[in-house]
Amino acid sequence: MAMSESMRAENPAKVSAFTIEFALYAALAILGLFARLIALDAAPLAQGEARQALASLNFARGMFDGFTGSPLLFSGNALIFALFNASDANARLLTALGGSLLILLPALIRSELGRVGALIASAFFAFAPSLIFFSRYTDGAMLASAFGFAAFVFAWRYINDAAPRDLNLAAASAALALLSAPDVWTIVLAIILLIILSRAGLIAPIISRPSRITDHASLLFSAIFLGISTFFLLHRAGLGATFAMFGTWLDALAPGGSLFDPFRALVIYEPIPLFFGVAALIDLGFALRQRERAHIPILFAALWAIVALSITAISGDKNPAHIVSIVVPLILLASWYIGAWLTRLSEAITASPDAKELLLTQEAPVLFLASVVTGFLYLLVVEFTTRGTLIAAENLMGVTARDASANVSAAVVLWLTLAGIVAVTFVTITTVGWARARNVGMAFVLVFMTVWTLRQTALVNFGGAPEGTSLIAARNPQDLIVMQATPQSARILVRDLEDVSRWRANDTRALVIVADTALGPALEWSLRDFRYAQFVDQPTVTQDAQAYVLRANAPAPGADWIGQKYTLEIARTPPQNFLRWLIFREGASAETLDAVVWIKKP
Repeated sequence: MAMSESMRAENPAKVSAFTIEFALYAALAILGLFARLIALDAAPLAQGEARQALASLNFARGMFDGFTGSPLLFSGNALIFALFNASDANARLLTALGGSLLILLPALIRSELGRVGALIASAFFAFAPSLIFFSRYTDGAMLASAFGFAAFVFAWRYINDAAPRDLNLAAASAALALLSAPDVWTIVLAIILLIILSRAGLIAPIISRPSRITDHASLLFSAIFLGISTFFLLHRAGLGATFAMFGTWLDALAPGGSLFDPFRALVIYEPIPLFFGVAALIDLGFALRQRERAHIPILFAALWAIVALSITAISGDKNPAHIVSIVVPLILLASWYIGAWLTRLSEAITASPDAKELLLTQEAPVLFLASVVTGFLYLLVVEFTTRGTLIAAENLMGVTARDASANVSAAVVLWLTLAGIVAVTFVTITTVGWARARNVGMAFVLVFMTVWTLRQTALVNFGGAPEGTSLIAARNPQDLIVMQATPQSARILVRDLEDVSRWRANDTRALVIVADTALGPALEWSLRDFRYAQFVDQPTVTQDAQAYVLRANAPAPGADWIGQKYTLEIARTPPQNFLRWLIFREGASAETLDAVVWIKKP
């Protein structure tokens, strides 16, 4: 106690800085967790989510199901459903917690990322649109990235400090990562490339002191790996599913689809990691000449980002969840770059007596002017787009405009944009000079992209679908990273069947229902609590059935049956007007999967 008090007396500024830093990490963790848990069940499970959740639910109920999916999600959700209840929120709880884990990991390598860079990385992890979305989605991609990064962080700490606790945490994290999703093998490939570069002498040695894997860590890894993959030997098929994920990852290497899909999603949802991550790659190339071990985690992030982006671009598997394995390393790179820039800027301001005054009298006003001009131009584009007199972004030059009004509107916006850029650039250079103009430009880009990112976070996670029934409603299938969604009408279907069951059997879940399996697992998940619900291929009329749920084009069970139509799935198609879609998430057509509930006439 006396020693702690003496340290505080000797280094009050250091202790204060540490306390503030700790408080910032705690605040980011709480806010990030809140963003992932709030209204977690607002959107019904999509088809893929429902299939994963159904496998766990069937196992918890003692029913055979040959599907495993993600072994970690399978076992974790089976345990949650057995202890509590099966719900949309509980089906997403593991991914929400795994996504929240990412927020605190940068603090463990803040000496390599920089103290400022680590805080920035935590902030990005907390509020990145795609990371929040897939933390609220029943898919193992988020867990693979979170635990894979955790395994590297703890292994790196063990290599440097030889603390057994770090090795045990690395072993546990590695086991969980391998049980999460095929995306983990992208991380494994990045680590292998890092080791090859180190052994070839192209970078600093990874291991600076002798270290070995202890028997305790090996046993911990084996226990977690075997226990969770087989759900403690009760589901031995899960072990095969775990190894099958490597084959799934290899199959994804087969080319197919558009090469630009991941780039398009990054530009729209994660512009800061993409823009500053590329800048960090350039800086890292020069920094590697110094062969410093502190750059190894940054190099790992670079290899991870490059491998993940390359695989996702060429892969025929265009699952939007793969973007997580690209965004996480790009955030690390961008945070390292931005943190280093802010640190240099802070040191320059501190070293120069006049720098602070120049910042307030010159840089800040110019930055404010640039923000005002940009805001005005954005509102101008929104106004013309709302009126429908502005053509799509690819036709902004007016060459292929459909009508004269669109041509004039496009020309006005184009010339005003160019005039605004030229004016702001001229004012910036003449006011602060060439050298300081770079800092103003970077600050402007960072501010603009931050506002845009927060807007995307709100739209994709909390904006609701066009027919949304609440502030935080169903997902909007017009978003690139959504692709398909189950609308709120699926829940209306359940409520209507409950009313019919109460009327027919005086019990909300006693209705005898026959449903078509072609309607997908989302319907089966929605009807999970109906005790007498049956799912069959091409249902036929039976005497016992009190309700049928059939495809919209299926004939009625009989002349004395009445039907009600519901939409069970909405799938996005490419937007006709990209600019309108970008601003309002409108303009893209949608394909629907519809069902009809049939009951006998009273």
